Amino acid sequence: MSKKPSNPNEPLPDLGTALGDKLQFSDDLQARMVAQLRLRESGIPPKYLGKDFENFLARDKVRRDLLAAAQGYVESFNLTDKTKYFGLFFQAPTGAGKTHLATAILKNVILKGYSGVYCNVPRLLELLRELMYDRAHYDERGFLARCETADLVVLDDIGTETVSGWVQDRLYLLVNRRYEDMGRTIVTTNCDEATLRERVGERVESRLIEMCNNRWVFPQEDYRMKMWGAPPTASRK
Repeated sequence: MSKKPSNPNEPLPDLGTALGDKLQFSDDLQARMVAQLRLRESGIPPKYLGKDFENFLARDKVRRDLLAAAQGYVESFNLTDKTKYFGLFFQAPTGAGKTHLATAILKNVILKGYSGVYCNVPRLLELLRELMYDRAHYDERGFLARCETADLVVLDDIGTETVSGWVQDRLYLLVNRRYEDMGRTIVTTNCDEATLRERVGERVESRLIEMCNNRWVFPQEDYRMKMWGAPPTASRK
């Protein structure tokens, strides 16, 4: 059966049934379906699937520059140059928008056809502790292997707690795998470099700093608290 001509405006079929052995789609539609499947499997939380560049509130020059840099990162994203690192290090207080921008980058890179994984590091540490005591409900190699090998990985909210022992060793193995493979990685944290080193260990901190060689500092403002105290939209002038 020949494939239908490409039509970029053609709606996607239901992804749960569309990939049957006998079904044929245009190359463009197949690429879009694969991207949507990868997006579904990326681990991006539902809250952040709706976050994009268009709804990032760039209210000042710093945020406008960050937004432009994020869009440029997606446009230039590729895996051809393995001679240097192309990671991003987002340093900001809680509520400054770093997860919004990180997941927007990840989502758009996936829609370009690359693989990507969102990893909330506190949840990862919880998983590692469950694995240590054989209490995990799913295979370690599944999620951790994807974190090690995906084209782009977001390690979100690293440094929220001090880790040691076996858990720190497993975290090191994950980070070191991406370090050795020169994997594209985005790190977000509330910590400065010294605090991050204290909480995750020198080996992990040193590799993250080298891998994520573009350091983006966000404004010192908690946008959630700002909006919580704002007047209703109808009363604004």
